[in-house]
Amino acid sequence: MGHVCKHPRITKDSADVHIQVHIANATGREIKVEVEHFVRDGKGRIVAHSGKPSPVTIGLVGEDNQDLSVQSPELWSPDNPNLYEVETVIKDGVKVLDQYYTPLGIRKLEFSTEWGFRLNGEQTMIKGVCNHHDGGGAVGAAVPDDVLYYRLKQLKEIGCNAVRTAHNPHNPELYAFCDALGLMVLDEAFDGWNVPKGNSKFDYGLYFKDWWEKDMGNMVRRDRNHPSVIMWSIGNEVNSYTDEWQTKLASFVRKLDSTRPITEARGANGPALDIAGFNSEAEKIGTFENYHKQFPNRPLLGTEMPHTRQTRGVYLTQSKHPDAGSEGNKHAVPNLSAEEVFPEVSKYYSSSYDNDFMSANVRDQFKQNKRLPYLLGSFRWTGHDYLGEANNQWPARSKDKGIFDLAGIAKDHYFLYQSLWTKLPMVHILPHWTHPGKEGKNIPVVAYTNCKKVELFFNDKSLGEQTMGEDLQLVWQVPYLPGKLTAIAKDENGTVMAKTSQQTAGEPFEIKIVADKSVAKANRRDVVNLEITIVDKQGIPVPDDDHLVYFDIKGSGKLIGVDNGDVIDLSPTKNTSQRKVFKGKCVGLVQTTDQNGGIEVIVRSEGLKSGVLQISSV
Repeated sequence: MGHVCKHPRITKDSADVHIQVHIANATGREIKVEVEHFVRDGKGRIVAHSGKPSPVTIGLVGEDNQDLSVQSPELWSPDNPNLYEVETVIKDGVKVLDQYYTPLGIRKLEFSTEWGFRLNGEQTMIKGVCNHHDGGGAVGAAVPDDVLYYRLKQLKEIGCNAVRTAHNPHNPELYAFCDALGLMVLDEAFDGWNVPKGNSKFDYGLYFKDWWEKDMGNMVRRDRNHPSVIMWSIGNEVNSYTDEWQTKLASFVRKLDSTRPITEARGANGPALDIAGFNSEAEKIGTFENYHKQFPNRPLLGTEMPHTRQTRGVYLTQSKHPDAGSEGNKHAVPNLSAEEVFPEVSKYYSSSYDNDFMSANVRDQFKQNKRLPYLLGSFRWTGHDYLGEANNQWPARSKDKGIFDLAGIAKDHYFLYQSLWTKLPMVHILPHWTHPGKEGKNIPVVAYTNCKKVELFFNDKSLGEQTMGEDLQLVWQVPYLPGKLTAIAKDENGTVMAKTSQQTAGEPFEIKIVADKSVAKANRRDVVNLEITIVDKQGIPVPDDDHLVYFDIKGSGKLIGVDNGDVIDLSPTKNTSQRKVFKGKCVGLVQTTDQNGGIEVIVRSEGLKSGVLQISSV
């Protein structure tokens, strides 16, 4: 059984496009206007056109409906986010009264318990993340467009194909960026319904009954023309759930848009849903299977899973299962060593091995997605660390469940997801290989790869070749000595496909600056993302360095925020020009002014060679 969305007919030869326009007549008299639509492809060429007179009566909103056909349509997908644009022109004779531009993407959505999710007829696993609306510690909730776009591009790098807007509609730019980048969106309206969550005096639940219809209507009308939006969520972990309210909300959405299915996070038993959504409760063994036995005709979706924790650059070899419940319903992960190799790690930090999780780690949850045909995929909690929920204890300032830390710097899970979600040959090994004081102690070295085999070398001596199996990672126990670890990934025939290394760092020597762009517009809006790394004389990152660095920005730019991703560093991130690096790294965000000319960035620290970077501003 399945759900086929009620969008117009789409084939490889042609696609029907239905256009509905609401027109307000403010002239004070009854007039007849002509409504024209021009559909343009990505190169600006007109590929469809329609026009006819449309009478509009004074004082009312008139409605005009027209059907067009696009020949040989270029379909929208994460791999090929082909976009069209509809220009709507309203004329009174030859006089143009108004023009409006609407994004258009042509794609076909199908959902089934037999094969999961099909996009344009191709079976597709939803490889998603949940993200809050903030932009990390350096900017908070006031997120410049360039910061948002940069974060979305980071998700594409790991093979992510979908974003859940947890737990409210996000800013309009996000949907436009997702259209252009090829990220599908699960658009979520509310965190709860008519009962406030917690003890908040300002929770939306206090105003829900008066505002839900207006707010949800605005969201659906605003976002329904974005091809990236593939599904609506009417709530998250609703603690006032009733079938009546669920039916009321779902019916309202369907009146505004019948082309997308409706889900709800942890509202699995509701009768009004097209797709049953599950949060952390379904990380426990057997939850999906048991639900499917009861409701065999309903596709399932992991709306928020898995929940795993990592602190960038921190490693613990003993596994953790911090959630409540019996060990029997959690996915077991053996410890990587008999005793903790890194007992000195602060209790406020988490392990960057895939071994600190609620009930399922990344690899077990991915295997779940692959194994169950009625499971469409999942949205990991979260893509980026976020402000709030603060690891539930002082002095933490954020939640460390992201693939990227609060500064937007990649953790080791960046590479784990690449190994699971991408096809371009890659290999990554962890941890880093600078562990003074642990000479002779066995350190678990883990490899992530999407290749068949990996051979590990220490100082050019082979430590053995392993073949990737069910565990989705490879592990060697390596006695620590300073030197160089090299991992070579191979295909089934032994052909080298990818290579990486970790090398012991010397003393901190220099500051390295990497920017995401070398040219920025002098428009007071463009932002340059700077990643700062402390390296030794050979350019090897020093993984435990904690120097305090200072940012000097000269020319047509200004520093708008700094951060280092450390969940317990409470130093200011705004209105300051300094930041300690954490695990050898930090970031700075530079925004342009309206002056032409260059921007010079100098990052300095006592005892280190300064980093200097030139950025053109035009």
